[in-house]
Amino acid sequence: MSNFSYGVIGLGKVGYAFSRNLATMGKLRWVVTSKSRSEIGYSECVVVYKTIEEISIPVDVIAIAVSDASIQSVAEKLKSILPEKKICQVAFHFSGALNINLLDELRNIGVKTLALHPMQTFGVYREDIFDSIFWGVECLESDRSIAEEIISDVGGKAYFLDEAIVKNKASYHVIGVTAANFLQGIIEFSRLLCEKQNLPADTLLIPILQTAFDNSLKAIKESRNVPITGPVARGDVEVLHKHVDSLSNKGFGDIEYKLLVQFLSKLLFEQGKISHNELNKILEIILL
Repeated sequence: MSNFSYGVIGLGKVGYAFSRNLATMGKLRWVVTSKSRSEIGYSECVVVYKTIEEISIPVDVIAIAVSDASIQSVAEKLKSILPEKKICQVAFHFSGALNINLLDELRNIGVKTLALHPMQTFGVYREDIFDSIFWGVECLESDRSIAEEIISDVGGKAYFLDEAIVKNKASYHVIGVTAANFLQGIIEFSRLLCEKQNLPADTLLIPILQTAFDNSLKAIKESRNVPITGPVARGDVEVLHKHVDSLSNKGFGDIEYKLLVQFLSKLLFEQGKISHNELNKILEIILL
């Protein structure tokens, strides 16, 4: 654990999780947020600023936890007050898709800058949300130890992204979006299908999701393909056709289902699990 003190700008889901962990350790000095103290629940030891211009307490590190579109604007505002107030030595943003150069305004006036991206989903806060997770790091070679100390303060692991990834950072960010956001979307689609038919989603879905998840984790750990079963994997066009007709008749989910079938069939073809002929027959359903 470092001796760093922190300020956090922005208390969305990521900023809140990060700041709350720091507050628990007594390392958080202030936050900038539109939320009231009662909403965020921090003690009087943490100063709550409404604007960046109000910041007056120096810290070692400022975490910029705003939307991607606002990062550069925040850097510019910090630059306007830093020469006079000298409120930090280090600043970083959390974006997984955008580069460190968004903070060039700060680096140009002597602030060490980093881009530190926690590969995690923040839909629901947990105390252990940062424990041992992958943080994609973009920084100068000379600042690597700073990145490691910041990340260790909340219990994560630093992974320094190579030049090829940094040049096309969005492709790295796609991994997290696919694993969390798309996965959650498919699970919600399953839950809604249960709801539409008055079936108990908890009893029906939780066992199958748990088994599918356990099987997937085992495959990833063993560096092999995640096991995929069902009518697409069997090339069972008749069943897929019935699925689409059923959903279409109910007026819900047929378009989404077709898109998932298209994705899965192409993936299985590339893995050699279904033939070219089976793929074409499956894709014909998409055109119905």
